[in-house]
Amino acid sequence: DKARNSGAIAAIDPRNGEVLALASRPTFDPNIFSMTKKDFAKAWKVINSNKKHPLINRAVTSRFAPGSTFKPITAAAGLKRGTLHPG
Repeated sequence: DKARNSGAIAAIDPRNGEVLALASRPTFDPNIFSMTKKDFAKAWKVINSNKKHPLINRAVTSRFAPGSTFKPITAAAGLKRGTLHPG
């Protein structure tokens, strides 16, 4: 099954805020833009009618809850208090 969830990820350097990488899913094959008009029209129809909207770059235009950013903070607090152990 090739079905994927929609989402985005950003890798940022914590020292200076530099964006190291961005990824957005689902995606599409950008090679459709080099197809013949007939093939492009077919491919465009498929992409444009996709309910998951692969043309949206979720890494820069969508809002997602920052779930994983709080896990290290919570883990560090648990380690400091002794309620969590590294193992």
